[in-house]
Amino acid sequence: MSALEGKSHARFPQTRWSLVRSASAGSERALGELCEAYAPPVYAFFRGEGFGPQDAADLTQDFFASKILDPERRAGVLRDPEELAVRFRRFLRTCLKNFGLHARERLSAKKRGGHLQLVSFDAAAVEARVALLSEEERSNAFDQLWAKSVVDRVFRRLYTELKPTARVVLQRTVQAAPDREIATELGISSNAVAKSRQRTLRQARQLLRQELQDTVSTEDDLDGELDELAKVYSLPPWLRVEE
Repeated sequence: MSALEGKSHARFPQTRWSLVRSASAGSERALGELCEAYAPPVYAFFRGEGFGPQDAADLTQDFFASKILDPERRAGVLRDPEELAVRFRRFLRTCLKNFGLHARERLSAKKRGGHLQLVSFDAAAVEARVALLSEEERSNAFDQLWAKSVVDRVFRRLYTELKPTARVVLQRTVQAAPDREIATELGISSNAVAKSRQRTLRQARQLLRQELQDTVSTEDDLDGELDELAKVYSLPPWLRVEE
């Protein structure tokens, strides 16, 4: 059975598009959230295209400034992304491919004008992630880092929302500790450990769907994003969507 049942084509709240508009209007909160989510895969895309770390960082800045945060140029890529109901990830990839056609020329122009620092992200941390990718994975670096960013956000949200006991159960589950060992550490029964883990896993899967739901328009697209994520990123067993 699919992770989602009763497929309808009702439109979801398009949170990421709202973020783009808010960031374009000067909202620092929206810009920060947008960059935290998407600057790493955009940077990884340019590294996968053969640009060095500094050039990839400069191109990431230029990409956000000229393609995502500029309403007129954004509209030039897709007339009305919301109306077309595209996936936000697909929209970004389309923008990147178009942008990349003249990336080297743009880079030369930017170097003459100095480094642009519009968006804030830890390029060194992202570079460390890119360095761990295999040669084959680097050819698909954008989707690799997109998936990693999604899972990272799920982890952070989950850890924040869990109660202390549930946090320990999750941490020890990830470490593959047996229930009896976890129960002894916490002073609870093995049955209580199993129930806590079950609730946590259900919550984690819900958070994963919520993260992806913010970037699509229909349940069909949500299923598609879940499938794409599973193809490009090895989800931990406890987070995999139940069949």
